[in-house]
Amino acid sequence: MISSDWPPLDGIDPQDALTMWTIHDRPLDYPNAWVVKRCFIVRGYTDPVMDVVPRLAVSLAEARSFVPWGLFCQPRQEGDDPFIVETWF
Repeated sequence: MISSDWPPLDGIDPQDALTMWTIHDRPLDYPNAWVVKRCFIVRGYTDPVMDVVPRLAVSLAEARSFVPWGLFCQPRQEGDDPFIVETWF
């Protein structure tokens, strides 16, 4: 379920997509913030579809507050971008 404060992505039926939220610790594009980026793994698409508007936070706790309740947390995995802290499914 997509949190109500995140707008739906035009043209994507939620029934055809797995939504993921990835929390980053001060990535290169936002070096002074924790960043939550939403992307969709969509049936029929080769690549993930990225949301264009990330959410910025001052702490990990605040970043987590942007992630909808009830999801599974996958910690950073070997080979992930070093700025990734965790991904929520």
